[in-house]
Amino acid sequence: MPYFLKRDPKITGKKGGAFRLRAIEKIAVVACHQLQKSRGHSAVVVLMSHAVSFATADISSHFEDFKAVGGIIGTSLSALFLFLLASLLYIVLLSANGCSGPRESNPCV
Repeated sequence: MPYFLKRDPKITGKKGGAFRLRAIEKIAVVACHQLQKSRGHSAVVVLMSHAVSFATADISSHFEDFKAVGGIIGTSLSALFLFLLASLLYIVLLSANGCSGPRESNPCV
């Protein structure tokens, strides 16, 4: 049984009329609370979407500078990651075949 349908100890009487009235009041209060909560959430979403749109409109004039710097940084990090991955795979390949030691005595290289 939901909490708002439980009998209130303050209400006395043998008939259920007061019980039903109290339950309806509690349901109405919960519904109003949920309505206020959802209306507040909607207001925050609308305000934040406007803030983001204004911020992107202001920043859009600087995108060419960001594109040039971002292209260099992105390409450099990608190449660094691929070289790191290649060196780790090379180490794993040498250790999986049992090849280790100096290059002169290593038949695997």
